[in-house]
Amino acid sequence: MTIPSLAADCQFCSVISKTNGEDPIGSANPVDGWLVMELPLP
Repeated sequence: MTIPSLAADCQFCSVISKTNGEDPIGSANPVDGWLVMELPLP
């Protein structure tokens, strides 16, 4: 499998979740807090 074919098979988790009919608001486990990080793309 080459890099271009891997990129073609790549899907965002949000697309897969939407396809499975999951509610985007209610699909996370309950937690006391969140750590959100924004990182630059390579």
